[in-house]
Amino acid sequence: MYKKILIAVALSTVSALAVAADSHGAATQSKAAKNSAVPTFEKLDKNHDGKISVDEAKTVPGLSAVFGRADEDGNGTLSKSEYDSITRGMKHS
Repeated sequence: MYKKILIAVALSTVSALAVAADSHGAATQSKAAKNSAVPTFEKLDKNHDGKISVDEAKTVPGLSAVFGRADEDGNGTLSKSEYDSITRGMKHS
């Protein structure tokens, strides 16, 4: 449970930092950080094989940094349940 919380915090922090790097001003940054969303599993699974590879994870800032911890079974990919575990409670786009 603690691991999932840390991963979710890491993803949301990286997402917020990406928004902060944008040059739209503090008010927009704050609003965007609150509403930042992670892609759905289906959007990330570009080849539709039912898992997210390291290469597919690289398209989401911060996901590749926590990939190893999110990959609970250690098979080198994220299943839908592993991805859902780390993004639970986050808004999906």
